[in-house]
Amino acid sequence: MTHKIGTLFLLLLLLSLCTAGELESKKDLTTLTNVKTENEYIKSSTNQFPENCSQREKCKTQPINTRNSHLRKCCPIGESLSIAHDDQNRAMCVSTSRNVNIKVINVTLYDNCIEDMESELSLPLEIGNPCNTSFLYNDEEDLFLVVQDGSLLVMDPYANDTYSVEKKYCIDVENSSGTTYAIVCITAVEDHINRSQIVIVAILMLISIPCLVLVSYVHFRIKELKSVHGMTLSIMSGCLATGYFLYSLVHIFKLDERGFGYAVQFFILSYYFWFFCLCCNTSFNVCAKCISLLGLILISTWLLEIVTFYSPGPQIYLILMDMVNGVQGVFVLLIFLIIRRRRRIIFRWWSDRGSLVLEKLELEAFN
Repeated sequence: MTHKIGTLFLLLLLLSLCTAGELESKKDLTTLTNVKTENEYIKSSTNQFPENCSQREKCKTQPINTRNSHLRKCCPIGESLSIAHDDQNRAMCVSTSRNVNIKVINVTLYDNCIEDMESELSLPLEIGNPCNTSFLYNDEEDLFLVVQDGSLLVMDPYANDTYSVEKKYCIDVENSSGTTYAIVCITAVEDHINRSQIVIVAILMLISIPCLVLVSYVHFRIKELKSVHGMTLSIMSGCLATGYFLYSLVHIFKLDERGFGYAVQFFILSYYFWFFCLCCNTSFNVCAKCISLLGLILISTWLLEIVTFYSPGPQIYLILMDMVNGVQGVFVLLIFLIIRRRRRIIFRWWSDRGSLVLEKLELEAFN
C-alpha cells in the first residue's frame, strides 16, 4: 500500500511539474510573440526604407500604353497550351474550357526598382507564338507580369531588384494544370552566346580530362604511390574525368540529356564522395596541405556553380566562373603531381621504366 501511495505521489508530482513547464512555455511563447509583434511594428514605423522608388534614377525608356499595345496570347481563343515535359519542353495548342485571366499593371521603371501605379489596364489580344527558340517561364517558379505597353516584365525571384523587359513573347494557361506559362523568345545573338559559353566550358573540361587520367594512372601504376591515399585519389580523379567526358559529349554533340544527365550527376557526386574519403584518410595528419588546398578549391568551385546556376546570362564574370569550374582537373594535377616528393618518385619511375630488376634468388640461379 505504501508503495502504491508513493508511486501515486510521484506521478502527481511529475504531472504538476509538466503542467507548470507547459504553462511557463506558453507564457514564454506569448511573451516572444508580443515582442516579435512590437519589433515588427517598430521596424515598420521607423521609415528605414523608402515607400517608393523616388530615390532611384528613372529609366530613360518607359513602357507607354498606345493603340499598338497588345497582350500576346499563345493560342487562339478557346484553346490553351499543352506542355510536353521532356528535354525540349514542346508546347502545342489544344481545346480547353479554362478561362485565361491575365492582369495588366501600370508601372514606372527605375534603376533596379519598379513602382506599381496600382491601376489595372485591359489590352486587346494578339494571337500567336512569335518564337523559334525560346525560354519557358511558369508562375509557380518564376515571377512575371504584363505591363501597360504589352511587354512582359520578368523579375528574378532570388533578387528583387533585378528585372528584364521582354518584347517578343506570348503567354497562356497550361490545359491540365492551370499554370500560367510565358514563352520568351531568344534572339540569334543570345542563342549564339549561350552556345559558345557551353562549348568553351566543355573544351576546358576536355583539357582537364588528360590531367585527371594522368593523376589516376600514376597513383595506380607506381608502387610507391599505390597506397590507400593513392588509390582513393586515383578513383576520385577517374570519377571526375568520366563526369567531365560525358558532360562534354552531351553539350558538344547535342546528345540526349536525360540518360547522360543521371550518369554525370552520379560521377560528380562520386568525386565529392571520394574526396570526403580522402579527407577521412588524412584527418590524423594536421599538415596535409595538399588536401586542404584541394578542399578550398572544391568549395570555391561549388559556390561558383551555385552562383552561375541562379544567375544565368552571358555576363563575363559568369563565363569566368564556369571556366574555373571546367579546369578543376588542372588544379588536381598541379596539387598532387607537381609537389617535390611525388615529382621525384615519378621521374625515378620514368627513368627506370625499361630496366630489369633481378631478385637475389633469381641472380643466384642465373649465375
